[in-house]
Amino acid sequence: MSKLTTILSDCHVGGDNERQANLVSFLDTRGGVRVVLAGDVFDTWWGWGVCRHARYSPTLDAIDRMIARGLEVVFIPGNHDFSAGPTLAHMGVLVVPKLHLSRGEEQCVVVHGDAFDQRLSQRCLNSLLRGWVGRLVMAIVPNALGYILASLLVGTSERTERYDRDVQRKQLDQQRDWAFRTLSAEGSHILVGHTHAPGITQTDAKFLVNLGDWTEHLSYAEVDGEEVRLLRWNQERPSTPVLGEPRWRGE
Repeated sequence: MSKLTTILSDCHVGGDNERQANLVSFLDTRGGVRVVLAGDVFDTWWGWGVCRHARYSPTLDAIDRMIARGLEVVFIPGNHDFSAGPTLAHMGVLVVPKLHLSRGEEQCVVVHGDAFDQRLSQRCLNSLLRGWVGRLVMAIVPNALGYILASLLVGTSERTERYDRDVQRKQLDQQRDWAFRTLSAEGSHILVGHTHAPGITQTDAKFLVNLGDWTEHLSYAEVDGEEVRLLRWNQERPSTPVLGEPRWRGE
């Protein structure tokens, strides 16, 4: 059996749109042993307990089909879909905060990659959404209203795509410094999402692989016993390599 693991993040699927259709087409072609969904797969998932929200049915059905094909599906919660775990675990998905993969004698570590963001506004938002206030609101607010509230608080993909170049440069620098400082001891390759900028940064013998996104770049990584590849998917043609430093949004 192939040792192939596919890793992707920041799909930000919402309703019945082209982005979700692309993701479903991609997932339906996956083979190997494992698919890792490294956070922000869903545009907003706040609360709801175990609930297959109709908005995400195509993607959830594709996950069911991967599991039925014998693939291990792993989910690492992101800052947009940190409450999706109970539903996905109920479906048979392994839910973990980070994942270690073997690549020969070396290790890869996969995280969503938002932990570097220590802005006061972000810390307050995390405390509100994930603390007792957020849990109370999730328990009493109907799902449809909860989706609207969460979208207003965390922002939808349409809002997060409108990034100033200087803002993204600062975020990429902060994420790189954080990743190499805190995770380099755990593996030769650190795979992160969150910043929507596919590319590979090398420092000495360590590699930071930015998974990119499916809002614009349709990028993903493959890990097997020999190498780590960063690729861009196109339904009409074979996947192409993503080379060089992280790409800005719009490139």
